[in-house]
Amino acid sequence: MAFTQYQQAVLQEMGIQVWISKEAYLDKSATDERKAANSTFGANPVGPIDAKPVSQEEKQSRLAQLRAQVESKETSPKPKPSVTDSPQQGIPLSAEQKRDSAQWLSDLTLACVQIGLSSSLVNIVIDTSLRVDANAIRLPALPHKLSPAQKKALWHALVSASQSKGHA
Repeated sequence: MAFTQYQQAVLQEMGIQVWISKEAYLDKSATDERKAANSTFGANPVGPIDAKPVSQEEKQSRLAQLRAQVESKETSPKPKPSVTDSPQQGIPLSAEQKRDSAQWLSDLTLACVQIGLSSSLVNIVIDTSLRVDANAIRLPALPHKLSPAQKKALWHALVSASQSKGHA
């Protein structure tokens, strides 16, 4: 029984080894050689392919660059405020970052409630320094990248915010 190339590809994709006859192999290799001879001598106009995996931060950085390029082409030349222009502005956690830090965020919400802070305060923003504002908690790094010293400083900031709220 001989399989078509499509059937062989489907079976191989499913992880099933497919044996082909010697004649079919020789025929396929001859066809491949003709295709290679007709191509542009193996030149790769795109450049070498990088085989290392791309990290999530690199993907997000590239996505942000592409969005900025598209927005600059679509909109009129209005000045947009950037993170460096406004020290009060930070970068809120993305949905994926919230999902990755769900347990940490749950613990933080519980801690805020326990010390008497509003659970709506648990609006995490990535900023340049660690501080607790009236409407957000600003962290210098992603929650899972905080050092033990930064977590301790966060706890002290939450306690002092709850104490100042109690005196106000």
